[in-house]
Amino acid sequence: MSNNLAHGTSVIGIEGAIVKTEIASGFNEQGIDAHFKQVLLACEHLPHWVLYKHIDVSALMTPDAKLRLIAWTNKLSQYGCCGVYYYVESAILFNVLNKAFQNVKLPIQIESSDKNLANFAKIHLKIPSTDL
Repeated sequence: MSNNLAHGTSVIGIEGAIVKTEIASGFNEQGIDAHFKQVLLACEHLPHWVLYKHIDVSALMTPDAKLRLIAWTNKLSQYGCCGVYYYVESAILFNVLNKAFQNVKLPIQIESSDKNLANFAKIHLKIPSTDL
């Protein structure tokens, strides 16, 4: 699929073993693919990491994008991901993600704030939080 058809805005950064992403606007399936390829490229030097996704209130996704999000999430452990922490500002998307990830084996935590991120990372990376 061509990336010129991709819709969605994300910013990716790394803090220790946490890959932080800021998600905004509407995503289609090509946008989900482009986003996860960027995430994997950014963290290819990390043997184990936690993905933090801050989902802005403006973020949406198509039904096909939701299916692609689930598929990518199921593959993340193959690349060293130990869990995904979602900070979701939209109540609607909060509910959509909770239902979407019911059968995903990778640890997922969906919250309406990021206050539990350090503890989530500590538990799933099995390292002291001072090393994050």
